Amino acid sequence: MKRERIANICLVGSLLLAAVLLFFALRGCVAEPGTQFEIRVDGNLYGRYALGVERTVQVEDRLTVRVEQGRVYVTESNCPQGSCVRHAPISRVGERILCLPQRVEIRICGEGEPDFVLRASLTEAAHG
Repeated sequence: MKRERIANICLVGSLLLAAVLLFFALRGCVAEPGTQFEIRVDGNLYGRYALGVERTVQVEDRLTVRVEQGRVYVTESNCPQGSCVRHAPISRVGERILCLPQRVEIRICGEGEPDFVLRASLTEAAHG
């Protein structure tokens, strides 16, 4: 009887934990589509652009960003790894592409988003 009660408590606890984890996992999957994106270089705003306008943006001599069909991706980069070029296109609020060697961040923004965001600087992320 006592073992059965302990087993039931463990089962209920496990189910609650699984439900909480599933909630947070799915929450990221249903982010709303963005309306614009911003490019930051060395942590400073380089530019903010509409997602609805197809264009190519040359970010200094560091990398080239392309916007097509409301999605943003990197076409060229001078970084040795090239992970930013291989990154999947982004289009939903909060998604981002980081190129740490070039110190460039590309982030999708939406309507009514707060003007401030707490985040580590690219310098801190690059150095540990």
